[in-house]
Amino acid sequence: MLGYQQYEVSAWAIDERRRCRHNVNYWLFGDYLAAGAGAHGKISDVDGVMRYRKPANPVQYMMTQEREFERIALTPLSPNDQMFEFMLNALRLNNGFAEDLFVKRTSLSGDDLMQASVAAREKGLMERSADGFWRPTELGARFLNDLQSEFIVEGA
Repeated sequence: MLGYQQYEVSAWAIDERRRCRHNVNYWLFGDYLAAGAGAHGKISDVDGVMRYRKPANPVQYMMTQEREFERIALTPLSPNDQMFEFMLNALRLNNGFAEDLFVKRTSLSGDDLMQASVAAREKGLMERSADGFWRPTELGARFLNDLQSEFIVEGA
């Protein structure tokens, strides 16, 4: 389409260099900082994956910014949340993701991914290449919400 290539469910670029790096980082479960009132951030470290947010009220936000060394309230993500959030975003990419990136960005293993993806693979929504690359099938891309919902753990 006019020289643009679709690289994500709702994003197009002329070439790989012109893809939105911030969004690709987000879709691949990378870390990012919260800047501004109401902003959300994600930090990964040896203790796991954590989220935080800045106060949404602009006055409250400005007051907290004026205090030095304000402690940020970090909320750890459970393994189930890590699995779901990773898959919610990474499966948006047409090319999917490398299994080793999944292991690196979550506290989970390739075996965890294999077990969690059984239903999606049986339904023909997702596939794994011989070199450990995971992606939605053509059917999975058409029914992306159904594919993503396969990774929601009820009652978790």
